[in-house]
Amino acid sequence: MLRSAAMKPTLKARGTLRDVAHLVGVSHTTVSNAFSRPDQLSPELREKILAAARSVNYPGPNPAARMLMSGFANTIALVYAVGGRLCAGRQQNLPHSRFVNESSF
Repeated sequence: MLRSAAMKPTLKARGTLRDVAHLVGVSHTTVSNAFSRPDQLSPELREKILAAARSVNYPGPNPAARMLMSGFANTIALVYAVGGRLCAGRQQNLPHSRFVNESSF
């Protein structure tokens, strides 16, 4: 049985950072700052940007895309031997002030 167009579920398209900027009347950099550096904007402007982002279904920054663009994953890997068997682990999003050294073990 064929379904009519009215019966098809609709997917709401995702807006972009530039769509939000155009809607609010600010630069795309200002919209980016609303998500990543909120302290650089007034609370009123940030709320206006976030409301516009919700209205166009903009999900905010994508962490995977940020890692690809920067080439930096903010992740360390640990490889160690236990009983002659190699083991590995990783820790993500470590603060820059924490370092692992031999005295930590």
